Amino acid sequence: FNDFFRIFTNPSVVSLSPMRVYNRWGSLVFEGDAQTGWDGRFGGEPAQMGVYVFYVEFTLIDGTRDRLEGSVTLVR
Repeated sequence: FNDFFRIFTNPSVVSLSPMRVYNRWGSLVFEGDAQTGWDGRFGGEPAQMGVYVFYVEFTLIDGTRDRLEGSVTLVR
């Protein structure tokens, strides 16, 4: 099991924007460093189990910019 949801990169990624995680109602539950990650908390309390959507933008060494998005399921 994992204590944090985080983004791992390879050497071609030169920068990451803050990662944003939203609940199913579209409320922002986390915004912070994508490599440190989200600990599954919202407002200092454990977030409800369920599916959350995440977004993070990144820049590659050649200057290409893109966005990674997907879902993560929080299970306790």
